[in-house]
Amino acid sequence: MDITIETITPKVAEKMLKFNTDNRPLDQGVCERYALDMSVGKWENDGSPVRFSECGRLLDGQHRLNAVVKSGVTIEAIVIRGLHDGAFKTMDTGKKRGVADILGIKGYKNVNVAAAITSSYYYYLKTGHPGNLGGPKKITNQEALVVYEKNPEIAEAAFFMASNGWIKRHMTSMSFGPLYVAACKRGDRQVVSQFFTELCSPTERSVSTSVMTLRDRLIENKASREKMSAALVAALTFKAYRDFRDGRIVKQLKVVMKDGRLTRDHFNL
Repeated sequence: MDITIETITPKVAEKMLKFNTDNRPLDQGVCERYALDMSVGKWENDGSPVRFSECGRLLDGQHRLNAVVKSGVTIEAIVIRGLHDGAFKTMDTGKKRGVADILGIKGYKNVNVAAAITSSYYYYLKTGHPGNLGGPKKITNQEALVVYEKNPEIAEAAFFMASNGWIKRHMTSMSFGPLYVAACKRGDRQVVSQFFTELCSPTERSVSTSVMTLRDRLIENKASREKMSAALVAALTFKAYRDFRDGRIVKQLKVVMKDGRLTRDHFNL
């Protein structure tokens, strides 16, 4: 094998891509995300090589090379030539690091819950809706780490959710996390904590509040064969919290769709 560190310009990337035969289909979303990172200076060389077989066939690196062409940005990368053609079958078969892995490496706690809340809160900040985004808008590990470390309320929310079995069984991070974090950011930590504490273990003071209506809906949903979407559960949770915070007495809990869709208005605080 021949191993070098090379400067890959858009023109060099185009030449390398001419040897991209019999590779897996190009994922445009991944390519666009890489190109965006390169364009804004967030791309980091993590040591992943561009790999060619002994016959000159490109085995690994097509998404990075396409991103170089698309962004017009020059990068440096390790380039390996001379691999056996059969090596292609074993590439990318290992487990890729996710957000939870990155948080765990940094020594943070409740990483699985924290990772999910971090992602949902990131999308909530971006769009006003806690639903996941794909393609180039999907959160990267680097972005997730920044969001987590800049918002200590996420660790607090992750601890609360991990410590409350009822919340974990009946809610998702998407319906719990963004609301908890956003309410704390508004200075309503005590109110949102009371809301979810009452949701887990109702007391007399929650009987005539939206806590009980939401609790009933969540229990019904858990037992139902036709589950509500995670987005709808989140919208109902946001509405119930607003009613609880503002002291409104409600007999039923529902959200009115706009043209059959949930909008950012459903998730306003």
